[in-house]
Amino acid sequence: MTDPNATLFPLLSPISSIISTLKVLVGGVFGLYLIILVLKWREYVVMKHTLGSMQKDIRKIAEAQGVELEPLKEKKIFAIGQKIKKKIKSKKNG
Repeated sequence: MTDPNATLFPLLSPISSIISTLKVLVGGVFGLYLIILVLKWREYVVMKHTLGSMQKDIRKIAEAQGVELEPLKEKKIFAIGQKIKKKIKSKKNG
């Protein structure tokens, strides 16, 4: 009688090597994608901080020179928060 493991192992060996190769390729590409995504996010945060500080410096220089500039737009997150607070207060009062 033949051993089933002895006959199946040679047949499954190439399939398992293909599967392990696919794991490495997909995992490698996905891992690389995540690393690039994190680096882009970090670059965005640094750029946003730099541009914000430049904007403040330009406003200080313009103020010192007596130049009128448009007021800064309120950030959306703060506007949303204020609207929520107003609704809560109106519900408590009303």
